Amino acid sequence: MSRASMNVLLPLLAGCLAASCAGGTYVWVSQDRFVAELPQEAGDYRGKPIFMPGFENRADDTSMFYYYSPDRTVKYEGAPSIQSYLWYCFEKAFRKAGMRVYSEGGPVYAPELQLRILSWTDREMVLEVALLRETEEVFSDKFAIPGDPPQGAQPAELEAAAYRMVNAAVSEILRDRRFSEVFQAVGRGNGDDEP
Repeated sequence: MSRASMNVLLPLLAGCLAASCAGGTYVWVSQDRFVAELPQEAGDYRGKPIFMPGFENRADDTSMFYYYSPDRTVKYEGAPSIQSYLWYCFEKAFRKAGMRVYSEGGPVYAPELQLRILSWTDREMVLEVALLRETEEVFSDKFAIPGDPPQGAQPAELEAAAYRMVNAAVSEILRDRRFSEVFQAVGRGNGDDEP
C-alpha cells in the first residue's frame, strides 16, 4: 500500500474506531426488509393512481443518511438517503394497497403526493403531507407519528420498531378522513385509465 493511501486510510480508520468507542447503537433500516401492514381503509385506494416525486427532508434533527434517538445514542441509517428509504417504503405500502404509483409520468388526473420530513427521531416522526391537483395544492396537513423503540434493545428490535413507525405513518395518512376525501375527489380515474 502506498504512503498516500495510508495517509487517507489511517484518518478514516481512526474516525471509525473513535465512533465505535464512543458507544451507541447502529441500526440499518432497509426498504427491502420493510413489510407493509395496511389499515382496513387502504382498500378505498385500490386501483387509484398516485404521482409521487421524491420526498424532501427538512428536518434539523437528521442528516442525509441518518436519524437518531433524541439522546443520539442510537443511529438509524437508510440508504441511499433517509428520504429515499421512506419514499420506497411508502411506494411498497401503496402498491400493496393496490394503488398505481408513478414517480414520473402517469395519468394527468393522478393526485400528486408531496411529503416533507420536518422532524424524525425514533420517538417521533413529523411529516408535512400535501396533495396537488396538477399544480394547485388542494390538501396540506402535518402528521406526528409516535415511535416505540424498546429501551436497551438490540439492533434487530430497534429495526422492527422503526418499521412499525413507518407503517404507522402510512396508516395515519390513509385513515385521515380529509386526506381520503380530497384524494378521491382529485383522482377521478377509476383504475382502468392508463396514461
